[in-house]
Amino acid sequence: NASNSDGANGYDPAPKMALITVTGGADGETIILDGGISSILMVLTTDSGADAVAVGASVSSKTITLQYLSGTSNTTNVMVLYN
Repeated sequence: NASNSDGANGYDPAPKMALITVTGGADGETIILDGGISSILMVLTTDSGADAVAVGASVSSKTITLQYLSGTSNTTNVMVLYN
């Protein structure tokens, strides 16, 4: 039989994930997370526009700044892991 002896109540704090789509992004575009978020752990980006565009991101506190390395994008998908 399954048992739970560690006292967990069904919700243990754990990293959360947000999936964000940015349309018409330009170099320096920012995403600001708020509402009880304590820190951003990781950001992954990919361009899904018609043309191949290299895109990256930098993080400072709760702000993500997109960096387009080869032009601008029509659509950028951003996956964020945060606490």
